[in-house]
Amino acid sequence: MLRLIQHAGQAGIPVSLDASSTGMIAEYGLPRYRDLVAAIRPDVFFANTSEARLLDVTRPPFTQALTVVKDGAGATTVTVPGGAPQAVPVPAAPAARDSTGAGDAFAAGFLAALMRGAAPVAAAGEGHAVARSILFSPGATDQVNEGTVH
Repeated sequence: MLRLIQHAGQAGIPVSLDASSTGMIAEYGLPRYRDLVAAIRPDVFFANTSEARLLDVTRPPFTQALTVVKDGAGATTVTVPGGAPQAVPVPAAPAARDSTGAGDAFAAGFLAALMRGAAPVAAAGEGHAVARSILFSPGATDQVNEGTVH
């Protein structure tokens, strides 16, 4: 898989990576995980605040990527390599029943906007909009009642 990712990078195909989870990082081993990120050399690195804190995304290899730190309903922090962190507020919204899939939806909206040429802060705004659509639409939030999915 690493070879495929490296070929993509050599071909000019941007690579993004999501931190995944603090539990997985701890189980894999923090130094080993940092080495893996250094080998992958992602163009964009996504993490939530817990993952970002554990990894310390203010140091290499993370500082070489466009780093996006999500904080649920709190502001998203976008840091371009060599730049200062920029907070992108999440628009106010009513409480969601379930946030399943919102982080992945955010990443999809962010990356799509970035690929269309949006600046990183604007791409974060697009990510927020796509994530919001997930929070208030049927899907992962369907209720199970008496063994039947409704």
